[in-house]
Amino acid sequence: QRFPAHRFVLAARSPYFKALFASGVCMREEGSRAAGGDIMLEDVSATEVEKLLECLFARRLPEGEEWQAGPGPGEMAVAADRFQASGLYVHCMRKFERGLKVSNVV
Repeated sequence: QRFPAHRFVLAARSPYFKALFASGVCMREEGSRAAGGDIMLEDVSATEVEKLLECLFARRLPEGEEWQAGPGPGEMAVAADRFQASGLYVHCMRKFERGLKVSNVV
């Protein structure tokens, strides 16, 4: 799935993307309208990418019912950590910690 995103915003808000764009790794020029081409993100779901982009572009963190559909706080914390979206990571970890109970911990 393709998600339009401005590379300068991604680089400004995520050290991962800043380093990625600086290195040129994962860039695909063919068929691209933008000067940096597309990037391929593997091992991450479309829903995780969508929530990550909402956080990076709109500074909007998932709340309430948004956790019911798609990845939960634990999965999103992994994606946020990978892409170095620190605000989203902290938010996910707090949400995850609030959900911990003696009955659901091994």
